Amino acid sequence: MTYCSTLAKPLIEKIESGETLDKIAKSLCGDTVKHPRQKAIRIIKEILDEKYLIDHAESLGFNPKKAVRTKSTSSPPVKRKIVSKLF
Repeated sequence: MTYCSTLAKPLIEKIESGETLDKIAKSLCGDTVKHPRQKAIRIIKEILDEKYLIDHAESLGFNPKKAVRTKSTSSPPVKRKIVSKLF
């Protein structure tokens, strides 16, 4: 069993039981991470896929329009800038 599958199963259970993103972030990160909500979002996107996050956005208390992000294409490149892509 890999690390991702070990983490994915409890994460899926928490999401499907109706826990909010803030509660999930608190259980994943505790008080050691500066922005636990953003960290939880990144973990869910990485392990379970962005579509899973969007599908469960309402129960998580997450705005699905913020789930789709693209890198900035401005010239010259701006370091670490993320521009939201709205539909």
